[in-house]
Amino acid sequence: MSKSDTRRLLTLLEQEHQALQRADLARLERLMPRKSALLARIEAAETADSPLIARLREAAMQNARLFEALIAGMREARALIGTLREGLRGRTYGRDGARAMLDPPPGTLQRRA
Repeated sequence: MSKSDTRRLLTLLEQEHQALQRADLARLERLMPRKSALLARIEAAETADSPLIARLREAAMQNARLFEALIAGMREARALIGTLREGLRGRTYGRDGARAMLDPPPGTLQRRA
């Protein structure tokens, strides 16, 4: 492993970090092959635990947390879009705080007192 490989990977992780903060999925996709190639070269070489490797590890962990946050945000956005498509009419909150439908789903019986 050369120091230039680790420095290149560190630079690439910083670029990935910026793309994650902007949710720039196209850029993340373009960075992935370069990142994979550098990681393969670094893993194949003898590695010593140096301060540069520690910085790489920290940057990779930080990016992993950002990836998780980005994915969670996308899931929340999908759920919100689904809710908006269903429409919010006929919904309320029950005593337990959970959402409840005011109108029964179509095709079901409704009991009245």
